[in-house]
Amino acid sequence: EGDGEDEAAAGAEAAAEAARLSALLAALPLLPQHRSVTLHMAIRYNLRAGNYGITSACVDVLLSKALAKGLSREHAAQLRAVRASCERRAFTNGASVLAACWRCGRPTTVTASECSSC
Repeated sequence: EGDGEDEAAAGAEAAAEAARLSALLAALPLLPQHRSVTLHMAIRYNLRAGNYGITSACVDVLLSKALAKGLSREHAAQLRAVRASCERRAFTNGASVLAACWRCGRPTTVTASECSSC
């Protein structure tokens, strides 16, 4: 019985790490077509991890004029529905949105390159 709980905890940790890493990847300055792919990945993983604030921010970037021109109407409607779902959840984020600053080790959000103290 303990093994199942350990596996569930490991799965939750893996999902949280995938969400954190995909959000960091989506925040990199990439070519529009690559940024679109990383944003979709970040939306998928952060939605699964319960990071509705980060998911919504990624949706907003995808729906911005720079990237939205390549989206079909159906896909844009799906993204708006995801954003509405995030809004119903008050844009809350799980604990996985915090990571150690690469300079000082203090907790910072996953999309920040460094903390506000540095």
